[in-house]
Amino acid sequence: MSRTAQTRCTLALIAFVLVLLPGCSLSGDPLPPRPPNASMDAVRIPGGNTQWWIKCAYTETVDACQVFKARGDVLADEVFRPYDGGPPVAAIELRIDPTRSNPTKVRLENGRVLLPSTNFDGFKQLLDEKHRRQRER
Repeated sequence: MSRTAQTRCTLALIAFVLVLLPGCSLSGDPLPPRPPNASMDAVRIPGGNTQWWIKCAYTETVDACQVFKARGDVLADEVFRPYDGGPPVAAIELRIDPTRSNPTKVRLENGRVLLPSTNFDGFKQLLDEKHRRQRER
């Protein structure tokens, strides 16, 4: 086979994989669709063998977040408070980082972190401890 034919075959194979890849997960099962009760602007948060959907909004004077399980069960629908103790995050800055968030910690693209008001002190203590251990390394 000529070098040109090999290149064409390689490019065709790469194109084929790129077409199939978005619809597949590593387990071979398709990713569950967005739950019907999660708004269209909710962000998909991958997590091990599951996923969550999170939507945060600045309402009145607080940041409120909704967290949904993959199938639509509501895990949280409450005020989330800034970990840093600062003011609530303005609506324009509420851009969730899906690679560094989970149902109990919403990390924003600007680096700020939001924690659920329910058990805020417990979640804050866990993050404080994690940061302390990282500084000691």
